[in-house]
Amino acid sequence: MVTKKTEAKRFFANYSDIADSIARNINTKTEELKHLKTFEDLTEEFKLGIIKVNETPNNSKESHDKWQKYLENNDSSIFNENNILELCFSYEVLNNMLFWNLINVDKFSTERVISYLVRNIHYFWTDLDNFDEKIEIFKTMLYRANSKREIINYWKEKPHVIVGDKNRNLVAVLADLIKHKKTTLSSLYKTPKYDIRSCDLLSNLVECEVLKAEIQSIGNNISVNINELTTSVSNTYDKFIGFIKYSVKLSTTTNRKSTKSLILAKNDIIAEVILLIDKLCNKNDSFMYYKNSLLDFVVENLGDPRIINWEEFESEIKLKAKNIIASWLNERDIKFFFEKLIDDDPQFRKDFWIGYAPKIQESLFLLGNNVSANRKNYSDIDKFRNLMPKKFLKIGDADHNFSANVFILKIGKLYILEFSKDGNACYFYDEITYKKCILPKFNTQYGRSKLKISDLKEQYLCITNLHHRGINWKPKFKQFIDDNA
Repeated sequence: MVTKKTEAKRFFANYSDIADSIARNINTKTEELKHLKTFEDLTEEFKLGIIKVNETPNNSKESHDKWQKYLENNDSSIFNENNILELCFSYEVLNNMLFWNLINVDKFSTERVISYLVRNIHYFWTDLDNFDEKIEIFKTMLYRANSKREIINYWKEKPHVIVGDKNRNLVAVLADLIKHKKTTLSSLYKTPKYDIRSCDLLSNLVECEVLKAEIQSIGNNISVNINELTTSVSNTYDKFIGFIKYSVKLSTTTNRKSTKSLILAKNDIIAEVILLIDKLCNKNDSFMYYKNSLLDFVVENLGDPRIINWEEFESEIKLKAKNIIASWLNERDIKFFFEKLIDDDPQFRKDFWIGYAPKIQESLFLLGNNVSANRKNYSDIDKFRNLMPKKFLKIGDADHNFSANVFILKIGKLYILEFSKDGNACYFYDEITYKKCILPKFNTQYGRSKLKISDLKEQYLCITNLHHRGINWKPKFKQFIDDNA
């Protein structure tokens, strides 16, 4: 016989099992939600009444066919709302002012069209021609929209949060929120009322602006504790490398033009980092690692500024940064010659020429086929040659030994020839004589195979030749270069 006490135990046991099952289910769903969105995000979406914007339609041929017909006959009656929504994803259509004139009517000032326009304006951002004019049309559509959705009315009340205003570009509005620690970049992506994503051109520009401010802040506060400064530089430099490598991506849309605004923003960041690292290295040698790392990174991404023209680097600050990189490269060339291409430097020529690194306009290495330093430092020379193959020329052949390396420098109007072999004077030529009489001697494979050291030491053609003897050779060299370059 089952007592009431036993029944009660069974009832509560069953109830407990059900409760445990419900609890486990709640925990599972909660964990799933954590991976998707926070409860606050879901609440905000529900409150704002977010309009979901689908990704680029798979099949919008009908809409594009209608667009082509519209261009021919100017008949807007052929379009429905869905056609307009699909055309919003086409850069060619969105970039055409006729499209904006088409949709600037009550018929298309709908919630969905406005939301789709916001999404794609942010994706293409200033890559659109007549951008400001199109933004004004968008604002007109927004003001005219009749909606009960809070997000549409929020945008209508505060359009600057999605398109900026005449006084403040949206990039500055969003960047200021991050710089003043009112939000973070990742949080910005999760806030529906701003409607930006990490793949948008807009978000790349915002991130660029925030990073630029961080770099400038370090440059303005380099007098802080060295440990604190080192940590700040390390963190910011890592962000810079990651940003240039991974965050800044131009659109993959095949017919979309290159994004000039993004190229300019990226170049701003590169210039700021160059100036910062140069300033730090002048303060403390412990930052030399960043100088070497940055030099390799910049040359890999932009090329050697002494050889290749850096596009969109015309502003004063960018030209200054470009000249710093050229100077660093010249310094590296000088160190390479006097550390790897000669056996000894008893006159300390390296230190003298490093002082002229900012003024060197061209440099060239002639590698002799019978130089002991070349055999001893073969692996280092080979590695350096691979970085800049056009700056190295091999001299001599099986029947003709060339027993020196030659470092050719251009400073102002002078071409200067330094020889690795001890006992050789330094020869100075004017530009016309060098290009007419000296360069042709090794400008061909045949000429390089038969070249002799004496061919480069033309007593009657050079302006002068100076020896590195005695304690006064450096002032003598300096006086001559400063007077004649």
